[in-house]
Amino acid sequence: MSHYFNQRGEPMELLEWVAAMETIAPIEATPMDDGHLVSTIWIGLDATTRAGPPLIFETCVFFNDGLVDQERYATEQEAREGHARIVAKLTGL
Repeated sequence: MSHYFNQRGEPMELLEWVAAMETIAPIEATPMDDGHLVSTIWIGLDATTRAGPPLIFETCVFFNDGLVDQERYATEQEAREGHARIVAKLTGL
């Protein structure tokens, strides 16, 4: 079973994943007025041991150069929605 997946959730080989990681760019990155940074990226690596679709997207919240929160998602749409939800939570909306 592969642990590496493209952005459509299809399995890929390790070397394909490595090549794709060289051109990775954030899906969304939102710097907050209070110093938090919310960043959502495709990681393409499913390190979970649970059943279900691979969790290959990740939203991280950074503050003072440290990770303070993290969520993973199976699809880009879920990741974008999660990013928006976290930004709204941090802004009090």
